[in-house]
Amino acid sequence: MPLAKDFYLAGHAIFTVIDVDLQKHSTFKIARVEFEDRPGEFFFVHLLTGPDNENDYTYLCKLDPGKGELRATAKTRAGAERTDAWMRLQAAIDLAWGNPPAVRVVAHHCGKCARCGRMLTDPESIERGIGPVCVGLS
Repeated sequence: MPLAKDFYLAGHAIFTVIDVDLQKHSTFKIARVEFEDRPGEFFFVHLLTGPDNENDYTYLCKLDPGKGELRATAKTRAGAERTDAWMRLQAAIDLAWGNPPAVRVVAHHCGKCARCGRMLTDPESIERGIGPVCVGLS
């Protein structure tokens, strides 16, 4: 079962996307941010770029939650949207938003709730990627 849209938009989603054909993977973090001076929620995507899987994330792009599209911003590194990691991420997002993906991917969450970050132990929560308390808050 692919990760759901609710998982990606929960606020603290960390997950790995595997390209089924190339057997390459990338790990991402999507953070929901609200600014006092700007209305609405913003979803910023970071890519794991170093050996420390807790802290070595680099900003990649912004996620449009309505359309499920990745958008380059002024802080996006030049050419990032043409990388394999970007294509893997967009394919995983496309699956969750019900769109046909450009490449075959499988996405796995890191075993923590995408909303609060607590370790998941309940089988249904593990499948969903969001804990039993937090699922009611989505």
